[in-house]
Amino acid sequence: MNSGLPSIEIRRLADVPQVAPFLKAWLLEEWESWYGPDGPGDIDAAYPTRADGNRLPVPLVAMDDADAVVGTICIREQTSPHAQFSPWAGGLLVARDRRRQGIGTALVKAAEDEARRLGVRKLYLETHAAASIVVRRGWSAVAPGEPADGPAMVYALDL
Repeated sequence: MNSGLPSIEIRRLADVPQVAPFLKAWLLEEWESWYGPDGPGDIDAAYPTRADGNRLPVPLVAMDDADAVVGTICIREQTSPHAQFSPWAGGLLVARDRRRQGIGTALVKAAEDEARRLGVRKLYLETHAAASIVVRRGWSAVAPGEPADGPAMVYALDL
């Protein structure tokens, strides 16, 4: 799946399962309060290595031309605290040294495309850091968010 960025390719985690240990460690490091032992998130459920890409969850991984993971996003069913908003594009993360290069935008677009392919009609996302990306892509604010790292908003996109 080509993202339109010449040095980045966005793939389903199911197609590159060898990166799963790195990806899970990276997500745990970034969001320990969510995925850590005392957090409510289940990293193995959110990022399953054996997902076939034809049903949720569908983790996506941005990889550079050296096959290094530089970003991720996952389409999944939402759980608390916003169970009424589902399915969900979550876990948008771009490597710190690769930010502001269009990778986040490419990942959001890839998540939208994957959701459409799966027959999803409306997709949700909660963010404070990537608000400018989703607003530029036509997402609308629908509710205040509650992330651990500060104020956020829940956005929706009709597909």
